[in-house]
Amino acid sequence: MGLWLAKQTSTASALRMFCKRCKNGWFSDREASSCDTCGPGQYRNIEATPQCQSCPKAKYSANGAISLTGCTDCDGGGEFSTSGAAFCSVVGAGFELNAASNGFTPCKLNFYSIGAEDRCEPCPVGSFSKPQASNCEACPQYHKATGNILDPCECEPSFFKHESEGASSCTCKPGSMLMGKSCEVCESGRFKDWYGIESCKLCKTVIKDSVTRWNESVSVAACVYPRNTFLSVDGKVCEQIMTGAEEGVEGMTLETITIGGFLEDEREVEGRSEVPR
Repeated sequence: MGLWLAKQTSTASALRMFCKRCKNGWFSDREASSCDTCGPGQYRNIEATPQCQSCPKAKYSANGAISLTGCTDCDGGGEFSTSGAAFCSVVGAGFELNAASNGFTPCKLNFYSIGAEDRCEPCPVGSFSKPQASNCEACPQYHKATGNILDPCECEPSFFKHESEGASSCTCKPGSMLMGKSCEVCESGRFKDWYGIESCKLCKTVIKDSVTRWNESVSVAACVYPRNTFLSVDGKVCEQIMTGAEEGVEGMTLETITIGGFLEDEREVEGRSEVPR
């Protein structure tokens, strides 16, 4: 009730009984002869209530408070409390404060917390995490995070995943090579017929003076011989077409050279048509 029974002797030696109000932070039951202090997690305001009240959520009182303002806020990183708390608790790793600040919830997919934090942080670019994570795991090189818990990483744009390179490896496909941070197509005059980040091979290192007709060549067969040349018998050099032969086109061989005026599909011989044998 917040009142206690006191006694006082009058000048006439008559015993006089009266009740006194308990001071702030103290309380008493009905017909009490003394006041008691409010316990931990409680407070009492003399104008408000006769009994001790619990400090609200997100506040605490270690020894009992004389008013609501005496209940201290849980304002440290990741601190929370329920109603009537004598101390603040701290959020653990993989969790964050809930909306009511009286408990905690697990971090979501691709978020993490090392503990004692109000909120979970998003994983850095190129990394991922499972729910309730205390740290993030980096995707392998040339991968990016997908946000899919079943398949958390995928190849960056321009990269390609190939079985021969392993299930977790992204690389450049044939006809391309690593340039900076992405796969770029082989330039004219180069080819690449394997998976990997290595540079494309120059045609002329295989067949002297050979070129390609286009970019992104995936085979040595794309290496051809410029106009006015043909592949030598040993298949290693581009030879100049001899005088009297037609210039032809790129990629000619000795067998495809046409001798002007002699090798034709059809010719006139002594006034009659004859197919050469």
